[in-house]
Amino acid sequence: MQSGIDIADYLTRLEGWVSRGQPYEGALILARELASELKREISRKETLAMVNGKAPLLESDSLECQMWALSVLASAWSQWVFTAKSNTPRYRAERRKAASNAQIASLYVSKTITLAMEASAEIGSTAENNYRPEKVRKLIQVER
Repeated sequence: MQSGIDIADYLTRLEGWVSRGQPYEGALILARELASELKREISRKETLAMVNGKAPLLESDSLECQMWALSVLASAWSQWVFTAKSNTPRYRAERRKAASNAQIASLYVSKTITLAMEASAEIGSTAENNYRPEKVRKLIQVER
């Protein structure tokens, strides 16, 4: 069995939902499936703590794992769509201004997501705020 997660397959299936006007419904459905794959991949590398045969927080029905999977899908789709629209010759010819904006945005997507994750990790590591985001102000910069 090959290890790894085929993100292209998820992008293809999510794009199908987008084309039907149901991007959020599709993302939620696909996130449950991806959550299972994330757990499977971690299980191959780590010995997970189990309770009654289940790995708490990492099962496909856990909110934490579903949100992780949803963020992977949203991040991957955003990076792909902005990059594709800035590079596809036909799109660039037919929608020059949109393609120009896509090219600009594609430079910022990954960095913005990374900065948000780093800031969130800092919030979740700080005892002074009880590891919570309430009453904390954490600004991220939109940068390349």
